[in-house]
Amino acid sequence: MDFIKVTEQHAPFVALVELNRPKELNALNRQLMEELRDSLILLDKNDQVRVIILTGNEHAFAAESAKFGQPEIKLGTIPGAGGTQRLTKAVGKSKAMELVLSGRFLSAEEAHFYGLVSKIVPVELYLQEALTLAGEIAALSPIAVQLAKEAVNRSFETQLDEGLAFERKNFYLTFASADQKEGMSAFIEKRKPVYKGR
Repeated sequence: MDFIKVTEQHAPFVALVELNRPKELNALNRQLMEELRDSLILLDKNDQVRVIILTGNEHAFAAESAKFGQPEIKLGTIPGAGGTQRLTKAVGKSKAMELVLSGRFLSAEEAHFYGLVSKIVPVELYLQEALTLAGEIAALSPIAVQLAKEAVNRSFETQLDEGLAFERKNFYLTFASADQKEGMSAFIEKRKPVYKGR
């Protein structure tokens, strides 16, 4: 691959996928997107990968690094792929209207304030912070992590009562897993659980 670097075992169960077009500040093009898609498909099928970190480098994640926005209005169109809907749910109608209609970008600090990013760290620490969090998640039950992720994502797509029903179903599903039994046993025995994804 020309524009993607993949390190499958950067840490236990953690893969690192790096965009690799430094001269273009990792600007997205067709080839990079195809390589990224192919890499993610392969990693998703790999039982030894539970968490994937997608990164650029210390200079740029992708073009317009550390800025967030919906600039489509400046090109005579509107955000697609759910941009108007998801942004509104994330930041509220007033702020979404401002950003969509002006095409203005949010700074990283503003994105953090509105909950679009969970943490801001100095650039020299970004990868270590990501690896630490990825390692914490990768050490947990892959089944529980997947079901929890699905439940949180569903909250953006449904009304509260539907989301609660989905969460309840996923909660009950965890009790059919060996990982849940391992987690409970480890808690009672005061030891670290060893999750196997079953």
